[in-house]
Amino acid sequence: MRHALFLCLLIACAGCGTSATSFDPDVVTDSPPTITRIAPAAGVAGDTITIFGLGFSVAPQNNIVSIGSAITTADGYQLVDPPTSSEIESLTFTIPNDATTGEQPVTLVVGAFSSNSDMILTVNP
Repeated sequence: MRHALFLCLLIACAGCGTSATSFDPDVVTDSPPTITRIAPAAGVAGDTITIFGLGFSVAPQNNIVSIGSAITTADGYQLVDPPTSSEIESLTFTIPNDATTGEQPVTLVVGAFSSNSDMILTVNP
């Protein structure tokens, strides 16, 4: 019941003093992003990869993804349905051509915040 009340208050306050259409999707969160899972865990340059977690920006271009020393931006953003306690959002990105083959750490930068770096993507030749 408390969660429903909180959700109602959150929705009601979201429009306080502003219209719903004036929300800026470029606004980033004030907490570090967390990557909880990568799927698939391996791919080649040009493949689409999905990362799951929380603390992402809803504007894909504001999510900077590093695969080892290769850098790209997210192609897409989506809410996870149904969400879990550790996976609320997902991002898709394309493995860039300059990604080094082998096991590479994946990190995400959103605004001034960096994610954990313990998630590994295997880049195949």
